[in-house]
Amino acid sequence: MAVAAASDISHHRGGPGLLETWLGDRDQAEALEASEEKLAGRLHQLFVAVNEEEALGLALAALGPSAGFVALFVRPEARRQGAGHQLSASALAWLESSGVGSIDTIALPGDREMKNLWEQAGFKARLLTLRRDG
Repeated sequence: MAVAAASDISHHRGGPGLLETWLGDRDQAEALEASEEKLAGRLHQLFVAVNEEEALGLALAALGPSAGFVALFVRPEARRQGAGHQLSASALAWLESSGVGSIDTIALPGDREMKNLWEQAGFKARLLTLRRDG
């Protein structure tokens, strides 16, 4: 599922740069293993939405030094069926019960569905990061 999420991110504007920041030049399997090691020192929780046959999506919630963070992915064929709302609600409830004061998440430029989902959950954009390569 994490590899599918990385593939999906790569198709959005800004996605390749975000993946490079997260993964560096490592292959996805190696980067996922490194991510697990990085999370080992932090309190985190993984949520998975499933139907009778397969996983529809996942959310990762983690406590950081100054804020909580949640990342969300729903398989394209399972979108607009409530899995994203279910996953985000579960992750946010877990973070709030852990006592965080602030929670951060991302929506890539042009990913209107993700932006709308997070705005419906009470998030407001607070930073737009621009980059020029060359």
